[in-house]
Amino acid sequence: MLVKILIIAVVIALIMYVVLPKRRRVPAPAVSRPKGKGRLALMLLTSSAMVLFILALFCALLWLGGLSGIITGGGDVLGGTGLLRIGGVLFMLSIACAVAAWMKRPR
Repeated sequence: MLVKILIIAVVIALIMYVVLPKRRRVPAPAVSRPKGKGRLALMLLTSSAMVLFILALFCALLWLGGLSGIITGGGDVLGGTGLLRIGGVLFMLSIACAVAAWMKRPR
C-alpha cells in the first residue's frame, strides 16, 4: 500500500514538472527586497502569525471535540471553556503578528 502511494506521488510530481512552466532565477529589484534585520523581522512575524493561527484552530478543534464527546476531557480545561479562551488568545496574537508583519513589509 505504501509503495502504491509513493508511486502515485512520484507520478504526480513528474506530471507537475512537465506541465508547470519553468522558473527562472530572476533577481527581484533591490527596492522590493528587505535587507538584514528588516527581512528577519518580517519572516519571524509572518511565520509566528501562521503558527499561532494554526494553534488557535487546533485549540478550537479540541474544544469542539470535547463538546461532542469524541475527545475525552477536551473541554475540561478551566471550567469547560478553557480551550476556547486559549484559542481566542492565540488568534488575537496571530492577528497582532500579522498586522505587525504587514506594517514591516517593504513598500
